[in-house]
Amino acid sequence: MNFSELVNKNKQTHARLQEPPRLLLHRREVYSDPKLLAALTRDHREDRAPGTGRPLGSPGKSASRTSLVRRLRPYEDAAMCDTEEEDERLKLIRRYVTPDRRYLKVGGPLLGMSGRARAKFLRKLGKAAGEISPGELGMLLDRGWRERKTAAWLIAVAGRTEYRERLGELLLASEGPYAGQAYCVALATFGTPADADPLIAYLDRYLPRPDLYYDQPAALGALLLLDARLGADHAARFLAPNGLWQHWVDGPPGKERDAPDSYHEFIGQLCSLATDSAKYCPTRMHGVIPRRE
Repeated sequence: MNFSELVNKNKQTHARLQEPPRLLLHRREVYSDPKLLAALTRDHREDRAPGTGRPLGSPGKSASRTSLVRRLRPYEDAAMCDTEEEDERLKLIRRYVTPDRRYLKVGGPLLGMSGRARAKFLRKLGKAAGEISPGELGMLLDRGWRERKTAAWLIAVAGRTEYRERLGELLLASEGPYAGQAYCVALATFGTPADADPLIAYLDRYLPRPDLYYDQPAALGALLLLDARLGADHAARFLAPNGLWQHWVDGPPGKERDAPDSYHEFIGQLCSLATDSAKYCPTRMHGVIPRRE
């Protein structure tokens, strides 16, 4: 489900919750539940008010309606709960993902912004990275590419290394477009030997697949950056003559043939921007992680 569909679905659910209970229950097709339908059919066949044992039309009719509503209430309450959760998700998206089209600007577009505009953007990004709680980050990482891409940048800026494993899993799974580069930036920003492992695993899996043009350049650039910082040489075996990198570049479909060092430089520039943004991150300045869930 894309972002627009999510918003429309939420509006439709809100409208339904404003309707009278009978119409709400009908339109949500509560009666499609086999057990509930069987119970209601049995009561109707016996000409009894559900759950009362009294004939319909007796003085207990009002009570029978109450009993019916009570029986259906769990379904209505579940609908209310789902809607409340969706409301919270939308508020989260509006607060952290869509302001100033953040989900589109984090990454390469930042390099093309004017100095003043970029400084303003990074200042707001750093503040948001300090405000978002672990629970809220988890909710974003469970959604689509916009939310995941933004969350990865917020994680990078705040230096939340506890998300290393989760980002590595998302990178390796490559379930959707656009977010993989952000995972690579976050791992490179953490800057430890442990952050090289998911990048190596990714390249081992996807470089033998020249038919898949995913985030191989970003992963290689991040690994080269870590090698330079850590004095390691993990990328060497991928870049050996007739190695996996050459195999991937030469295979169909056609790919850009930029030098590996250009990817190293590009990821390095993005990591520098994340570091600049971290200057405005309260958790970096005070070492306090928000606990709001």
